[in-house]
Amino acid sequence: MAPIDRHECEWVREHLDAFLDGADSDLAAGDSERVARHLASCAECRAESAFAQRVRAGLRGMEMTAAPAAVIERAEREIGSTRGRVVALRPRGGMRRWAPAIAAAAVLVVVATWSERSRRAQAERVAVEQAAREAAVAFAYLNKYAQRTGDIVEADVIGRRFVAPVEKAMEKTGVAETKPSPDES
Repeated sequence: MAPIDRHECEWVREHLDAFLDGADSDLAAGDSERVARHLASCAECRAESAFAQRVRAGLRGMEMTAAPAAVIERAEREIGSTRGRVVALRPRGGMRRWAPAIAAAAVLVVVATWSERSRRAQAERVAVEQAAREAAVAFAYLNKYAQRTGDIVEADVIGRRFVAPVEKAMEKTGVAETKPSPDES
């Protein structure tokens, strides 16, 4: 399995919306093929693409609500009474029509990004704790064998340089002291 190219992932995620727009996008054909190739080989970006497609489908499925009849009637009355003073506006369209959907999508992206960062930070903390536990076990065994072979490694050097810091790390991470099993003695 080839290593993940984070720069390529970043580029693909920047162009993912245009890719998902398909024929309506400004994405060049070569870039579209590049995104498709990357999605075929990268599970993380495929998951991001699937998430973006679900968000788009959810936004498209949102119901448009009509204004109550009383509000429409009042607006028509006010418009009729001020017809001479009203300045015609250009027809509404473009980005204004999509502003609520874009805002909702932006909120979803922010929440998803925050959630992913929190998950990654937790995973990093767990990895550090696991590494500290593994190091503590390794140093405990080193101390055990150093005490048996005092002529080779001076025990107090091991104690000061390795065992004491490891014991502190073990206390912080909640790892109990490692005891040799009966067949290791």
